[in-house]
Amino acid sequence: MNVFGLSKEWLAVDVMLEESCGEINEAIKAHMETLLESGKEILEFAGFYRLHLERQAEVIKERRASLGAAAEIIKKKHDRLDDALAVALAKAGKQKFPEFTLSTAKRESVAFAMKPGVEVYEIPLQFQKIARPELDLPALKEARKNNSLPDQVDCVTLEKIGVRLRMVGQKFEEGE
Repeated sequence: MNVFGLSKEWLAVDVMLEESCGEINEAIKAHMETLLESGKEILEFAGFYRLHLERQAEVIKERRASLGAAAEIIKKKHDRLDDALAVALAKAGKQKFPEFTLSTAKRESVAFAMKPGVEVYEIPLQFQKIARPELDLPALKEARKNNSLPDQVDCVTLEKIGVRLRMVGQKFEEGE
């Protein structure tokens, strides 16, 4: 359903972008040039479609959060039911039914901490886990700005031109 008044040409661009996994190839560039020849009002339709996609993404994010909250509520209910069943099964013992068996199982949870005043290097090595060193990205970005990157580090810069859509009466945020 085309509720945004998108022309068939823009819908074709949408399909082409889907098929090319978002890559802007020569066919898409040529199609865009053809579209622009028909006038700038064609861009207004694309802007409405872009707004629609942004709103769809927002709705999906809200639904995801809502479903996550609902799943958490159900998990808590499940845990409370298990606590109640554990009390009942402690008295009644294992219960067999045609579709399932209810029983309890003891699980152990263990936590370790160093005693006060003990440093990690005092603990034998077989009980230590040393994390693999990683690059300090903020420091490397700062070094790149100052043209002082170490010789052992390669830097690849990719530039992408983004599109901004500002609603009438809305000011651009700093950093947009």
